[in-house]
Amino acid sequence: MSSDYNTAIAVVNIGKDNIFKYCLHSLEYFCDKYKCGLEIIESSKYKIEGFDGYNYAILEKNQIFDLFDRYDRILRVDTDVLINPFCPNVFDIVPREKIGAVFEDVGSRENNRRRHIQEAQKILGMIDWDSGYFNSGVIIVSKEHRDLFKLTDKVIQTIVHEMSGAKEQTLLNYRVRKYGYEVHELDFRFNHTRIFSEPWNGSPSRLDSFIIHYAGHQKSKQRLIKKDFKQLFKGKL
Repeated sequence: MSSDYNTAIAVVNIGKDNIFKYCLHSLEYFCDKYKCGLEIIESSKYKIEGFDGYNYAILEKNQIFDLFDRYDRILRVDTDVLINPFCPNVFDIVPREKIGAVFEDVGSRENNRRRHIQEAQKILGMIDWDSGYFNSGVIIVSKEHRDLFKLTDKVIQTIVHEMSGAKEQTLLNYRVRKYGYEVHELDFRFNHTRIFSEPWNGSPSRLDSFIIHYAGHQKSKQRLIKKDFKQLFKGKL
């Protein structure tokens, strides 16, 4: 559903994904409501073979670099996301010159993400960065941020052979800091991963959030998405 709109949602769906149909329906609802395009990236560009348990297909999310030939602003989401029907238009909330994201170096994930911050700087070079690590499964960017998503062979080799943990996400975080882009910190309700339902955050229901992100355990993911979709969209596909 590409279009002449200057804003779009972009999502990577390469290969068979049993839960993508639920995500897609929620994206289509948002796009119809707020008149923006929808781009589904369905073929590989980088063709990287993983060998350490990391899903290197995640790097294909950087293909949004090419989409800025057609769009001024993009909301990039993962396939394990549901956008609640009552979600406001995030393009109206995030200033164009800023990057919209939810920080996740908080609560039970704080220490882990801070370690990623330190590791990235040991590998890529020291910068003024000790906190503020966002989840890249939901991110709003503009054309002026395009170079954040440019992957060279050298960068890919660095990711593959030197970085651990959330490689794509950590690289993107590092680049945002290094290039001096300002992050518009969004409320957790715009990227509600499971950590935000924990007691430290008051144990809020994910169904009350604008964008629900089911990152994590694969066995429970499909069951939860089906269950929540039925409630949010009355079971309709």
